[in-house]
Amino acid sequence: MSKNKIIFLLLCFFACLFSSGCASFVSRNVTSDLKNLKDELFFLQIQCSELKQNYAELCMKVCSNCEVLDTLSTLANNNLNNGISTPVSASLTQMNQDDNSSSDDAIVSSYQRAYSDYCMGKFDIACSGFETFIEKHPNSDLVPQAQFYIGECFYSDNMWDKALEEYKKIEQNYKISRLIPSARLKIALCLEFLNRRNEALNIFSSIVKDFPQSHESSMSKERLKTYSNAQKR
Repeated sequence: MSKNKIIFLLLCFFACLFSSGCASFVSRNVTSDLKNLKDELFFLQIQCSELKQNYAELCMKVCSNCEVLDTLSTLANNNLNNGISTPVSASLTQMNQDDNSSSDDAIVSSYQRAYSDYCMGKFDIACSGFETFIEKHPNSDLVPQAQFYIGECFYSDNMWDKALEEYKKIEQNYKISRLIPSARLKIALCLEFLNRRNEALNIFSSIVKDFPQSHESSMSKERLKTYSNAQKR
């Protein structure tokens, strides 16, 4: 065999080795990128769910304010028809006194201030506001939400251990709250960030079992599927 043929065969051999190594490297990179994309999509779904929840709360508040405005408008029209000149503020005061709702308005206003700070990213101030709200108004229907947003404040600041403890209080203290599925999902995510993945898997599984029709259940199934696929590789 001539020298040129030997050199040619050697070059072909090394070319095959190189292409095989590149293919393996590319395959590993693609798999890693796909996993990262799935994780990013999952967390985007979480954020989308939270935005929908916040939007629903805002709609409820807007509807409540519209009812107040309608009542004020009716009062003003009645006063005009009867030839009575009563300031709107006085009408509002009278309405609140008649409905015994002034204290409720103060409670809602206190909650809204803390929630507004949260929406503006002032997590320390918002957390303090929600804690004060729970302390001053322990019997309010808004207390479970305030407790949940305390967890959200720590979660937004990447303080997973503190967020974890605050989310746990939802189910511990408010067993019939509609926020329990969301709180459990956030607990599982905190556990993931704290590298306590077996515990996270157990929480995801419990959501699927206890709240099978919930949006949180669908997201938990996706997370469990991701773990299962990772173990098969």
